[in-house]
Amino acid sequence: RSPKLFEGYGKIILLSTPPISMPFLISVHGYFTVSNNRRSLWSAADNEGLAADALARIKVSWNRYLFEIVLPKAWAKFLRELPLKIPNIRSDDIYKFWPIVRGDTSGSIGKFCKDPLQNVVENPNVEDRVFKGPPSLYDI
Repeated sequence: RSPKLFEGYGKIILLSTPPISMPFLISVHGYFTVSNNRRSLWSAADNEGLAADALARIKVSWNRYLFEIVLPKAWAKFLRELPLKIPNIRSDDIYKFWPIVRGDTSGSIGKFCKDPLQNVVENPNVEDRVFKGPPSLYDI
């Protein structure tokens, strides 16, 4: 008799990339909740007319949490580590990686990308090497 380790069947695990373009220079990998057709994120429009404890509301809240809390912290960490990983990067080039919305943000992604810059700016410290200018510029 074979041990339980060798019993059962394996599983296929898929992490597909939905056809959702981000309006930023970088790509974002995360466990977002997507619509049933996997072509858009669950958004506030999917919430309308639902009970407060409806699953759709939870899905929208999850996506909002990722965009407003988790993503800004990860983005700030990315910006802090960028000069350490690429020591010769020019300070002007660092600004290309800030979450500045490029172009039109229509569809469900636009609802989540309203204030990404503000959310990220609240995370780094002034002494982090993500700000351009002499240190005396920040003295009050």
